[in-house]
Amino acid sequence: MSKHTTYRVIIASAGDILVEGRIVCEVCNGINAGLLLNHEGVSYVINRWEDIFNEELSPQDIVNKLEKECDILICLFHKRFGTSSSPGKPCNLESFLMSYDIWKYCKKPQILFFFKEVKVSSLEDIKDPQLLRVFGLKDRVVKDNVLNVDDFKEPNEFCEKVQDRLDSLTCDSTVE
Repeated sequence: MSKHTTYRVIIASAGDILVEGRIVCEVCNGINAGLLLNHEGVSYVINRWEDIFNEELSPQDIVNKLEKECDILICLFHKRFGTSSSPGKPCNLESFLMSYDIWKYCKKPQILFFFKEVKVSSLEDIKDPQLLRVFGLKDRVVKDNVLNVDDFKEPNEFCEKVQDRLDSLTCDSTVE
């Protein structure tokens, strides 16, 4: 009898990168349905960040909840950092990213960062505070070299990269 492993995946993304969030779901659902090769005994339960973290939590509480409820966190960025759309309510993803140093000691969940290439076409783009925060985050995680970080340009390229990353995490049983 073969062993079956289910991985809990949370997708975190800002509103400017919705297509890629759907691609992650399609890749995981394709694996669950047995449509993609080399995934026998692997399945995924997918949730969106905003569905899991729908209340205000401290950075430490977010890290604790991620450790309990998530095996793989997939963070998608383009031009927006992803601040809360609700006035007065902090963005829990932002709180988690601010508590990044706490996570570095836990190393759970596995975190995949994907950054979509940004085409800058004006000085306004360069001065955009959201974009500057995305670039700052990317510089930080690349410099630290403790996360899986990847860039992409087009949705089809992203699809291949997310499938490859999931393969490397789950087929090699590196996710505990």
